[in-house]
Amino acid sequence: MQDGARVLVTGAGGFVGRRLVIALSDDPKVGAILALGGVATTAPKVETGVADVTSNELEAAIRTFRPSHIVHLAAKSSVAASLRDGRGVMDVSVGGALRIADGVSMHAPNARILFASSAEVYGAAFSSGVELDETSPVAPANPYARSKLVAEFLLMDRVHSDASVIVMRPLNHIGPGQDARFVVPAFAQQLAEIERGLRAPEIRVGNLDAQRDFMSVDDVVDAYLRALFLKTVEPGSRDVFNVASGSVRSIQSVLNDLLSLSAVACSVVVDTDRFRPNDIAITRLSSAKLKVATGWSAKAEWTALLTSVLDDQRSRLGS
Repeated sequence: MQDGARVLVTGAGGFVGRRLVIALSDDPKVGAILALGGVATTAPKVETGVADVTSNELEAAIRTFRPSHIVHLAAKSSVAASLRDGRGVMDVSVGGALRIADGVSMHAPNARILFASSAEVYGAAFSSGVELDETSPVAPANPYARSKLVAEFLLMDRVHSDASVIVMRPLNHIGPGQDARFVVPAFAQQLAEIERGLRAPEIRVGNLDAQRDFMSVDDVVDAYLRALFLKTVEPGSRDVFNVASGSVRSIQSVLNDLLSLSAVACSVVVDTDRFRPNDIAITRLSSAKLKVATGWSAKAEWTALLTSVLDDQRSRLGS
């Protein structure tokens, strides 16, 4: 890794991307950033732009910017949405990976690519109940997960042989600014609206028995940066890292913890429309490989993290 890295980020305006661009702009190893995806920033290192990842616009951006590093975040990230639009999710994931691979091969053959995949690719393998690692079988159980796995294979197989590919497979990550389509901000949004008297005192929920590993989005960004600038990555290498805190919680306990942060009394209503088909009972994932390679660990304190999510939803309602 040499100073003055030129980093191209797709999906820079998204939940993870906004934070990643800020972290990159503060990193002395980074000389220039091309942030694609609608992020707003005045950081001096950052050039912003918009590119359709399924078109030649992405290849053109790579040709012009000549990145040394690429972080590919752009995706349709909701599992629930993918069940309604499997084709659209696949088009973005596979189309974006194809444009990244071809653009790198033609214009930046020595680049290092970090692809934000998902632990969803393990899918049905989680049903074993044991903690999975990077050697565990993949068995994606929904269109979103399948699209991510196809993109992983496409990048590894198609990108130039001198380019390195790092695939990150994170579990659930939360924080201020996350879309309320996801379970924790969905609970927090309803609770904030109840506090303000904007809805009846009841929270609508899906499967509360499911057990998940929730991390701070800031911890996930830290993992991505550590892997992106890992000194031991060799040209032409292909590697995979899981990202998980190691703490598994039931959705019921997450809801209880959120309710404890508010003074309102409300009932809980089970809404079958919020259930996923083929829902996984529990997700256990090992990040031992990432920790050994980079020293990473999840650091966010749980109550403070939940409070930040609830306060974010409160602030969205205004005064």
